[in-house]
Amino acid sequence: MRCGGCWSTCRHTPWPRDAAPHGWTFALRDDRGEVWGEHALYRITAASGESDPLLLELVRASAHGAHGHRPWADAETPTGTSAILALAMRERTLLPEYIRFLRQCDLDHEVDQAGDMDELLAHHGWADDTCALVAARLGSCSGQWGGEQAGQWLDGGGSGDYLAAETGQRAMLAAAKAEFEHDGPWARDLMEAPESIFEDEVRYNVDLFAPCLAPAALAELEAHVRARWASDPARA
Repeated sequence: MRCGGCWSTCRHTPWPRDAAPHGWTFALRDDRGEVWGEHALYRITAASGESDPLLLELVRASAHGAHGHRPWADAETPTGTSAILALAMRERTLLPEYIRFLRQCDLDHEVDQAGDMDELLAHHGWADDTCALVAARLGSCSGQWGGEQAGQWLDGGGSGDYLAAETGQRAMLAAAKAEFEHDGPWARDLMEAPESIFEDEVRYNVDLFAPCLAPAALAELEAHVRARWASDPARA
């Protein structure tokens, strides 16, 4: 399926959800006959800094592919990757959009996402907002290599000094709590689980964050998750 190249046609999901494609991309042909594919067009447009809202619209509109995952632009890359990565690299306020994008991808078959996340964390550094990326990689966006990659981040790159400080621990704890609050399957499956399943899973899920939280913060995280589960209306 290919877009006709008109931005205005992409402001809503460009396919019925009951017929969502496994793959989707677009290409444009210029006046010289040269064809520009999705990745090149996204990078060029993002670099201009003049069409960010339109790029985000298209990324959001193309989120819902087959099997509940974002469609693939090619055999290795979910559609929209080149746009959202370029935007989040340039503007750190778009890191939440990047994490939302990751949650839409099939990370059980990830290829380049780990390298993209390395690039983002190296570029923006350890800070309150990048804690959300670390927490997502340990939780909802763990995919194939999440624990291994997060372990590498925690072994260097300034993480030690940052997480040793009280402000860093508060930011990391807030990001870990938020992982159990978003409306995605990773958090929802635990929050809606019956008591027997919840008790089997809660410590495992909380302990994913043990490498980056002090014992007191980890205990606070578990208490937070238990309180949310106890008050979740989905099981009423």
